[in-house]
Amino acid sequence: MKTKTFLVLVGLATTQSMFNSCAEDNNNLQNESYQSTASLSKTTPSFTNGNYFADPQAVNAGFEFIRSKFAQNPGYVLNQQDLNAFYDKAQIVPNERLPLDQVNSIINKTISLMQVPFAQAIQQLNISNAAKSLAITINDGSIIHLEANAAYNNLPANEKSMIKNINDYKYNTEQGNYMITGIPTSKQPLWITGGMIGMVGGGLIGFAVAGPVGALVGAGIGVVGGIVTGAILGAK
Repeated sequence: MKTKTFLVLVGLATTQSMFNSCAEDNNNLQNESYQSTASLSKTTPSFTNGNYFADPQAVNAGFEFIRSKFAQNPGYVLNQQDLNAFYDKAQIVPNERLPLDQVNSIINKTISLMQVPFAQAIQQLNISNAAKSLAITINDGSIIHLEANAAYNNLPANEKSMIKNINDYKYNTEQGNYMITGIPTSKQPLWITGGMIGMVGGGLIGFAVAGPVGALVGAGIGVVGGIVTGAILGAK
């Protein structure tokens, strides 16, 4: 992909900094018990609550908005007005919107990690071996009734949220619930891989900046960025 396209992609999640508050929020997240209730799914989608990818509506809206901009103009550069519209359509809450430098790092890391298998990439994440094993399993196929999985239930709250997001994302790709307009079916695996690898790249960068909370948010943005990256690669 041309450098210009990469620069366009990094604009996917540029806004006011959110990581200043992440460090103090980390302790609260670690002490919270993981919620997996019907009421949670009705709240605003959130990476840190582990329910962002439960409903594909928000992902679809954000992805389709960005895709349409590239479809209209391959050299499109995201501006602040469109960025704000993207955040609104994707329903990314204000405190989970990353600044440009971190997103740039996530996209670059995602691009490099797409050269290696997911099972190899996930080993770089600063999460437990149990969480890594679950992520690798999910990459091969989503886990039905994840909340009943013993290994999952023994994870700390932040890892539960991350694994829940990954599992929901994988499940929706398997069900064909994401709108990938204009991309040949034979090339769609690229954006699926991009999303999974984006989670790893985002988690790496996010953790380095703000620990477990930052890893969760980075992973979430990484998945969305990976979807767009993979979709553009697949469309070529």
